[in-house]
Amino acid sequence: MKNLLATALLPVFVLISLAADPPVALSGCPDRDGDGVCNDDDNCILTSNPDQADADGDGRGDVCDDCPADPENDIDHDGVCGDVDTCPNLWNPDQLQAAGPDGNCRPAEWVGPFIRGDSQGDFHVQIGDAVLTLNWLFLGTPEPRCVASADASADGRVDISDPIWTLAWLFMGGAPPPEPNECELSSTTGDISLGCEGWFCDQ
Repeated sequence: MKNLLATALLPVFVLISLAADPPVALSGCPDRDGDGVCNDDDNCILTSNPDQADADGDGRGDVCDDCPADPENDIDHDGVCGDVDTCPNLWNPDQLQAAGPDGNCRPAEWVGPFIRGDSQGDFHVQIGDAVLTLNWLFLGTPEPRCVASADASADGRVDISDPIWTLAWLFMGGAPPPEPNECELSSTTGDISLGCEGWFCDQ
C-alpha cells in the first residue's frame, strides 16, 4: 500500500520540484526560458532563443523584439517600426507624411500630438501643470517638452494668463482650455510657432 501511494504521489513531487527550482543551463546558472543561455547573458530571458540572434544590435533578441530591424525601437512611438516608417523621427501613425526633398520630416501644417494645458505631459490637466508653467516663466526651470501644451489659452504665446486660465477652469468654473483637449495634433498657427518637440501622448 505504501509503495502504491508513493508511486501515485511521485508526479506531484516532480511538479513541485520543477516549480521550486527554475531551469538551469548546463553551466549551472539560472536559465528561465530553458534555452541553454544563462539569464544574465540571455537577450530574451522569457523566450527561448538559443542562437541569441539580434539583427539590429539593440540588445534585444529578434524573437522578443517588436522591431527586430530597428535599433531605435520605434523612437517616435507611433506604432510603426523605424525601418518601415515613412518618417522614423516623427509621430505619424497614419503614415501620410513623408520626408521632403531636404529629408526634413517635420511638416509645417501641424504640431503635436499634445493635450492643451498638460504642461507635464502626463495625460491630465491639473494644478501641477500650472505650477510647472509658472516655474518655467518665473524661476528659470526647464521649459515643457511641448511648449504648445503650456499655451492654455491658445493665444499663440505662453505667459501668466495661461496658468491662470488652467487654475480658473479647475477650481472656479472657468472655460476649459481650447482644443486639443485629447491627445491630438494641432494646425493652429500659434501652436506651430511655439512648437512641440516631444511626442509624449498617443491617440
